[in-house]
Amino acid sequence: MSSTGLYEDLGLYLAAGDSRLTIGQTLFGYQLPDSTSSPDVSSTGPTVAIIPESGLGAVDRYRPAAGGQPAMERPGFTIVVRSTDGAGGVPSAQPTMAVAAAVHSLLQAFPPNSTVAGGTHGRIGCVEMLAPPYLADRDERGRYMMIARGIVWDASP
Repeated sequence: MSSTGLYEDLGLYLAAGDSRLTIGQTLFGYQLPDSTSSPDVSSTGPTVAIIPESGLGAVDRYRPAAGGQPAMERPGFTIVVRSTDGAGGVPSAQPTMAVAAAVHSLLQAFPPNSTVAGGTHGRIGCVEMLAPPYLADRDERGRYMMIARGIVWDASP
C-alpha cells in the first residue's frame, strides 16, 4: 500500500466541493507558498495546504491474497488555512475560520469506500477528522494560521 496520489486526491475532492478553493491558487499540497506575490497565488482569500504527517499504525490484520499487506493503512494529514494580509494590512480571522470550517466539514462528509473523480489513488475507506479547526498561531506577517488534523483509513492496494 502507498499514499501515492492520496493527498492529491483529497485536494481534488476539496476543490470540487468548495468554489473558494482552486488548486495552485488557494489550495496547495505539502506546503503553503511563502508569499502571495506570485501571480498564480490568490491574495484575496485564505490559502489552504494539505500537509502529510504520520498517522496511526496499519491495522494488524493482514490479507494473504494481497501478498501479506496490512488490511488498512491510516496515514495522517494536517490542513493549514492561512489568512491574507487583509484590508490595510490587517489580517482577519473570520474568513480564515470560515474556510477552515468548510474544509473540515467537507472532509468529514467524504463518502466512505469511494474514489475521487479524476483521482489516481484508488479507493479510500474513509476520512476521519480528529478535531475541529483551531487557531494555531500567527505567522511572521501576523496572518492567522488555522489547523485541523485528520486520518485516512486507506484500503488501496
